[in-house]
Amino acid sequence: MASLLQFTAIAALFSLAVAAPISLRGLEPMVSDCIQQCTADFHSATNNLEFAKTTDYGSQLINLNKTCKASEDGQACIKKCNIETNPLDIPALTVMCDERRRAEVASHQVCYEENNEHVNMICDEKCGAHLMSHVDSNGKPMKPTLQETATACTRSRCHASCSRDAFGELCKNTDPAAGLYLQQFFIEVLDAFNQGLEEQGLMPFVWEKMPKECHAMFSPLEFFGLGSPVESVPAVELTETGHQ
Repeated sequence: MASLLQFTAIAALFSLAVAAPISLRGLEPMVSDCIQQCTADFHSATNNLEFAKTTDYGSQLINLNKTCKASEDGQACIKKCNIETNPLDIPALTVMCDERRRAEVASHQVCYEENNEHVNMICDEKCGAHLMSHVDSNGKPMKPTLQETATACTRSRCHASCSRDAFGELCKNTDPAAGLYLQQFFIEVLDAFNQGLEEQGLMPFVWEKMPKECHAMFSPLEFFGLGSPVESVPAVELTETGHQ
């Protein structure tokens, strides 16, 4: 059960990281009502921010405190569910919500808030808009097709480097480090995400299930256009800090 719960949280973080949702609805009956209730606010927070629908990286940083608060509340709630492993206690969330990192994000907040809409316009034009609504006529979530997931990952990669460059240019006179910090933040999150997969023995499974267009997430430098393509399941060196 611990691995299943961790898998559920890791999948949610995958949606956050690359804006391409993994559907785990088939596993939901195996997760207790207590867990589902405790994680509802976390999933609601990510849905409200449209992490699984858009490549709006600036918005993810602008709203980081909301996500972390939902995670903290969820973890506190889950402690009452009488289970061995907390599904929200995973490296990616630990890295995202580290107090030092949140302070760093806050130091660039003015740049992100004032320029995010402009950045989205620039990157939508360059990479293609990425607002996919996976709901049926009753408003229930639908599993995206393999091609939709591949397209989402391709656009996510394009938007990542585009957002970095656009924030760097738009804030060059007021906060010249904002663009590169965005890149640093998401590279660290992806590093930690991959560590979580490795710790749970899920790396080969996720690699196999994801289309090749999504494999760049396993090499964060490549995700930002800085590294070589990943041809096989990478070996992740586990550390205490969540970094490779």
